[in-house]
Amino acid sequence: MTKKKIKIVIGSELEDVRMADIIAERLCTCSGIPEEICSEIRLCTVEAVNNCILHAYGQKSGKEVEILFCFCPDRVMLQVCDSGTSTGLFSF
Repeated sequence: MTKKKIKIVIGSELEDVRMADIIAERLCTCSGIPEEICSEIRLCTVEAVNNCILHAYGQKSGKEVEILFCFCPDRVMLQVCDSGTSTGLFSF
């Protein structure tokens, strides 16, 4: 597998978290990632996006959450970005 990067931007509404989950699942499936690892990637995606919406944005709608998936031959990288209030630095 060659390195693939995909960036999506969703709204800061909790209903949009499901869309991020579906996209993560489809990307993993299309990349041939085993189901058990796919489940872990989906969980990380949902948790990180939820944290942005709940904590950085205080559940205020109309904001953006950017999700970058990078599929490399030996790993998957996930970056979730917001422009909300900083409550600390997290690294996964």
